[in-house]
Order: sequence, then C-alpha cells, then structure tokens
Amino acid sequence: MVKIRALLVIIMVFSAAAVVSFSGTALADGGPHVEIGFDDDLDQCAGCHKTHTGGAEDLLAADDQWDLCMSCHDGAGALTNVLDGRLMESPPDSNGLRGGGFAYARMDPARILGPEDELISAPVTSIHTIGVEGTAFGSMFGSGVYSAGENVILQCTSCHNPHGNGRYRILRSTPEGILGDAVEVPDEPQPYAYTITYDSYRYRDFTEYPENILRVLDDWCSYCHVAYLAGPNAGHQDSGDPIFRYRHMTDDLGGGGCLFCHVAHGTSATMGPLSSGVPWPSSPDSHEGDLGRSALLWANSRAVCGICHTGQSLRAD
Repeated sequence: MVKIRALLVIIMVFSAAAVVSFSGTALADGGPHVEIGFDDDLDQCAGCHKTHTGGAEDLLAADDQWDLCMSCHDGAGALTNVLDGRLMESPPDSNGLRGGGFAYARMDPARILGPEDELISAPVTSIHTIGVEGTAFGSMFGSGVYSAGENVILQCTSCHNPHGNGRYRILRSTPEGILGDAVEVPDEPQPYAYTITYDSYRYRDFTEYPENILRVLDDWCSYCHVAYLAGPNAGHQDSGDPIFRYRHMTDDLGGGGCLFCHVAHGTSATMGPLSSGVPWPSSPDSHEGDLGRSALLWANSRAVCGICHTGQSLRAD
C-alpha cells in the first residue's frame, strides 16, 4: 500500500446543529483541548462524553463528531469560529481565520481592500469534506495504478487532537488512520496567531508564520497529497505517473508551499472563465463551472500564482 502522507480533499455541503455549550471561550490548547491527568479537574470531560448514553462512537455527547465540534466552533463558545471563518471578539477588519471556514470565509480573495477596510464575509466555494467520502488527490502517486487518489472520509479529529497536545493547531503527528512516518509538528507559538494578514501587494503575508511551522506543514499536507510535494525539476521531468506527470514545485520554497496557494478549511474565492474550466484529476471532463473550481485557493481566478510570478511579493526576494 502506498504511504499516504496528508489530507486535503474536496467538498460537500452539510449542516451543523448546536449540541453542547461550554462557559467562556477556548483557544487552541485551551478549554477542553488540554491533556489532563487523573489528579486534575475532569469536569470538562463531560462536555464531550457521556458515560452510558453516548450519541456516537467514543461516547460522544452528540449524534456525530461534526455536531459535537460545531457546538463550540460555530461561534457559540470557542473564539475560533470555523463555521463562519472568523475569530470571535476581534474587529471585523482583522478577524478572518487563516484557514477560512466551512460555511463562510472572511477574507479578501479579490485583493482589493486596503488595511482600513473590513474583510468580506462570503459563502464558501470549496471546503475540505467532513463526514462524507471524498478523493485524496495524489495519494496513489507512484503506485503504478491509474488513480486520482484514494477515497477517504475525514472528520475534524482526523487532523486535530481533541484532547490537546500543545502542537501547532493541535495537529496530530500523523492524520488519524493514515500510515506513515510521524511529522514533528512544532509547539504552538504564543500568542496564538489565527487571523489573516496581507502584505502591501495584497497577497497573504506569510512572514507571520514561524518558519519551522511552514516547513513542517508541507510534509504534513503531503500525507494524503503525495503527488503534490514536488521538487524543483518536477515541472520539467515526467514522473511516470499516468495522471500527475508534470507537477508544480512545492518542496523547495523554504516551507509553506501548500499555504502559499491553499487554505485548510474553506475559501470564498471564485474563478474566471479559464480558471473555472480546469478539470479535477479524477475526471478529465469535469468542468463544473465557477464555484466548483476554487480548490481551496485563497484568491480569485488563481491569482495565487502572482505571489511568486509577478515579482511583487515576499517571494520576489
């Protein structure tokens, strides 16, 4: 079996129901997401688990994992509102989450706003699939099998450790259920930096990320998207894979190759006439129009290419 090294999938629509509420607010390794021992106060365990009347596997206090997570992360409890893609208790002009959102994203995909303008909240056009089957594009790379990737079902805890681990965004060392060598995810730097910042050219400002985290995230994302971790010659040398023959370099950019173009949860970016016609790897004829082609890109019409190819960004140096 091919070693799978990271999770990024495509998109479905879903609904969320509030189930449990915690008093106060919670940050990355705060609230219920703290590793605890038997000598500590275990009251917070009851917020997520029911001893005899669990509604889902692992005695969850909800009908499924999504509903449980959204009982706080829909803005009702946690500061990180991943449903609407914003950080609560922050001004609207600077509260857009870096990873976007699952229903709405607050960002500037058109790259038109100045530093004094509020970011725009809009419905998402692509997200990571949650709770439904999707294709992990590139996960079968090098297997000799004609395949765009394996079908997987992601949950929030596929990527994040719900009990806390002190690591960046409480990411697991390997996505749950995926075989492969563990990635040494660095500790979460403090203060936590959740919101988007833009540089003077209106590209995302990646200087806000610690360099060691950017390097690790490329390896982490490629657990599922093996084909997408490509070196400097990948655009000029035939890989031999029947689908992913020539590939854009991501592995020699000093870290952050994945984030330079994509967000983790969901984007509101839209595509133009040509960029919306790019087919998915799984189907050469899959031209589904504007909304279906945004592929977690953080700028409209594949303007993310400009962060390296216009000479007007941090990559120009």
